[in-house]
Amino acid sequence: MVDLEGNILFTNRAFAAMHGYAPGKLIGKHLSIFHTPEQMPSVEKANRQIRETGEFSGEIWHVRRDGTIFLTLMHNSLLRDEAGNQIGMIGTIRDITERKRAEQALRTRERFLECLSGVAQQLLSVIDLPKALPQVLRSLGETAAVSRVHLFENHLGSEGELTASLRYEWCAPGIEPQVDSPNLQNYPYADGGLARWVETLARGGVITRSVTDFPASERPALEAQGIRSILIIPLFVSGNWYGFISFDVCDLPREWQQVEIDLLRTAASAISNVIEREQAIRREQALARAAATLTSTLDLDQVLDHILEQVSRVVPNDAANVMLIEDDRAHIVRWRGYERFGVEEFVSSAFLHVPEAPNLQQMWKSQEPLVISDTAAYPGWMDIPEQRWLRSYAAAPIIVRGQVLGFLNVDSAIPGFFSQSHAAILRTFADHTAAAIENARLFEEVSRRVAELDAVRRASLSLTSSLELQPVLEAILEHILRLASADGAHVFFYDGERLTFGAALWAKEIQRKPFSEPRQKGLTYTVARSGERIVVSDMREHPLFQGQSWDDAIVGLPLRVGGQVVGVMNVSFNGPHAFSKDELRVLGLLADQAAIAIRNARLHQETRRQARKLAALIEIGHDVSATLDLPTVLERIATHAQDLLEADDSEVYLLQENGRTLRAIVALGDYADEIKAATLRLGEGVVGHVAQSGEAEIVNHVESDPRSVQISDTPEEPGALMCAPLISKDEVMGVMSLARAGEHDPFDRTDLDFLTGLARQASIAIENARLFATEQQYAVELTRALEQQQEAARLRNEFIQNVSHELRTPLALIRGYAELLDDGELGSLRPDQHEPVAVIARRTRMLTRLMENFTAILGAEGQDSQREPVDLVEMARDLLTDFREAAEQKGIALVSQIASDLPLVLGDPLHLRRVMDNLVGNALKFTPRGGSITLRLTQADKDLVLEVADTGIGIPEEQLEQVFERFYQVDGSMSRRYGGVGLGLALVKEIIKAHGGGVSVSSRVGQGSTFTVTLPIHT
Repeated sequence: MVDLEGNILFTNRAFAAMHGYAPGKLIGKHLSIFHTPEQMPSVEKANRQIRETGEFSGEIWHVRRDGTIFLTLMHNSLLRDEAGNQIGMIGTIRDITERKRAEQALRTRERFLECLSGVAQQLLSVIDLPKALPQVLRSLGETAAVSRVHLFENHLGSEGELTASLRYEWCAPGIEPQVDSPNLQNYPYADGGLARWVETLARGGVITRSVTDFPASERPALEAQGIRSILIIPLFVSGNWYGFISFDVCDLPREWQQVEIDLLRTAASAISNVIEREQAIRREQALARAAATLTSTLDLDQVLDHILEQVSRVVPNDAANVMLIEDDRAHIVRWRGYERFGVEEFVSSAFLHVPEAPNLQQMWKSQEPLVISDTAAYPGWMDIPEQRWLRSYAAAPIIVRGQVLGFLNVDSAIPGFFSQSHAAILRTFADHTAAAIENARLFEEVSRRVAELDAVRRASLSLTSSLELQPVLEAILEHILRLASADGAHVFFYDGERLTFGAALWAKEIQRKPFSEPRQKGLTYTVARSGERIVVSDMREHPLFQGQSWDDAIVGLPLRVGGQVVGVMNVSFNGPHAFSKDELRVLGLLADQAAIAIRNARLHQETRRQARKLAALIEIGHDVSATLDLPTVLERIATHAQDLLEADDSEVYLLQENGRTLRAIVALGDYADEIKAATLRLGEGVVGHVAQSGEAEIVNHVESDPRSVQISDTPEEPGALMCAPLISKDEVMGVMSLARAGEHDPFDRTDLDFLTGLARQASIAIENARLFATEQQYAVELTRALEQQQEAARLRNEFIQNVSHELRTPLALIRGYAELLDDGELGSLRPDQHEPVAVIARRTRMLTRLMENFTAILGAEGQDSQREPVDLVEMARDLLTDFREAAEQKGIALVSQIASDLPLVLGDPLHLRRVMDNLVGNALKFTPRGGSITLRLTQADKDLVLEVADTGIGIPEEQLEQVFERFYQVDGSMSRRYGGVGLGLALVKEIIKAHGGGVSVSSRVGQGSTFTVTLPIHT
């Protein structure tokens, strides 16, 4: 019972004992002694409610005399006096702390179980652990109602000390994150004052209390983070202490319930399992990737690099390497990580004798992995300056078919870094490495065989892709050096006596000359002559190289075609070399390809040479027919001969007019002028001898031939000479010669046959030139004669014109007086005078017509007539009228067959009338009594056709072409019988020709003749 000011008026024993006091000691005390300052606001609120409502029921925290806090359930009422005035308060309390704790524990357990269920679901479905863990920590932190949750991982420091680093974090609102703080990375337990933590957590204990209760050495680290109380739970992965989870409370001190601790340990265990599962998955993935690499590539270096990469994913290390054993030496073939220690050069070149390295020898004998926690404490560890940084070592032997081939090693600069679990992982990776090495070796063997076949295939392709010998040989040599890892190769050609250089490759470059010329008693000539392969593994020990300082290896391979050695291929190695059977077999195959290449190239060269020869002959034949310039043609022939037969000099000699000496009219070569200046007598020298004998000849050693002569100002040197005579109509006209100087290939029968063919072409050219010269002379003479004939014709025509002009007037007078006498105009004539006067008149008329014909012919030739449209129909009808009386007097029928509406022609009316007069007059003259003459006039296309047909005596067939010649008569008796001098038909031809027409005749003796004239229509 208390008064209105809160002073105690009465307590029973239970109340006093509940608070730790004796009953009498509380009277007069104030109620505040039962509450902390933080609790007083709640108490005052309850008192106000009592005064206002008269009562209060509720839970209030109390403090015992010893300071412990407990929860009570209070029922208080207001006290009044008889007047109803408030005088105090009375109430009862009951301690409900344990009940509340039980209820709270139950609720906490339910809350945490619900949280753990959610966390379990999160962890079971986790895909990305780094993303999932912060969410898990958040769930735990919110459920535990803490300020912050941290997850720390343990690892070793640079000196082997145990450190912790903050990896994951969750913070409540208002709490600053610390995951990026460098102070919480690599935090040393011992040096940081947390050595007690290592002992407690490593054995599975938890740490929980208020910070103020922690040892003084531990408080600075916690207070720096603002922590008031903390719960620390260890994490174990694969049985090893992995790290811890801390639950930080930054506002009030907190007493952790055991149920909270137990449930959070359960959550920590689940997180540990997930981390362990994640590590196992990473190991399996690394192993799977390593296994996948084995199937994805057979390149050993690439596989080993990938294995080292995957090892480092699951076995943390500073450096790793793969060692392989050759004989008793282990050398590093692939490595990573050593560059950070500056020892990469050492690692790349160092090797260890297995018997002298205790760690390697132990694994080699036991075939088991090895872990050296601290190399400084390992007996017999090799003290190598470049390895002094290495403090912890783990390795596993690489075993193939029960034999240790090498080691998979991981190194760390931290003592005690590796454990047996790491060794177990390394064993698995070492097994993968062994499989990779075995696969690679099998692949290398297959690849080597494939490379051999490919080299042969490529060499074969070279043969089919190119017929040029040089590139084919060079390609084969490149295949040999690449396949056999040789240092040099040569190919020499062999003609049965002498070796000549073909191709060479050394110092990784194609060479244009041999390293040295073959010695007559050396390896190359020995192989060529014997046709047998010679293998020299060490020149110092072989009799063919006695006296030489070389210590190399070489194999000489004969190149055979059809049983004949056509060359030698040498393959050399720097230093001694043991030739394997497979190596020699492949080299033999490639040597066969080289031999085929030589054969194909020679066939190709011969085919091409024959084609060039044929083309040259065709070209020469064209030149011979296209030009008659003899020097040009002969120089072309000589040039072809020089090019195609690979000669140094080429000459064409011709016999001079005296028939006793030869001169070169064509000379090609370095001494062409000297050769052209020289004169050879018939029979002198080889050239003169061939000219004299007419037989082609080859002299391959002209310096030893007694017939040879030296041309002035030319050098005396060995050489070959080939000559062929130039013959036309069995007469030697000259000689073609070719020469090769100095060291040379000999001429052969094929060369001589070709030169003989060229000589025939040259002979034809010479004969053509001579014939052309003769024809030119004849043409000049013919032109001169034609000009003389034309001049004579001109003079004749001029004479006829002059004579006709001079005779026309006298003849006219004679004719006039004769006719007057004959007609009696000048008086009567005596009977004996009539006949002479008639003869004079008749002959005068004949001479007049003759002069008119001459004048008409000359006029037609000169085309000096006047042209105008002429109606031949009207002209023909007038003509028939004029001749009708004469025809009737002779008893000859004159028939007209003239078409109507015929077009006009363009011509000289007088000349065209003369044509009709002559044709009809001739028909009347040569047609006997009782015969007929028909005149036809028709149109044929663009011409008018005039035909005069008679039934007269006819003309012999062999004389039809001559009847139109001047002064030609079929028979001399005809002129005497019928008269005329043979100018009528010639005049017809000249006139019609001048008018652009034509005239022809058809006739049969005794049946008559038909003369046909065509004239173009006037348009």
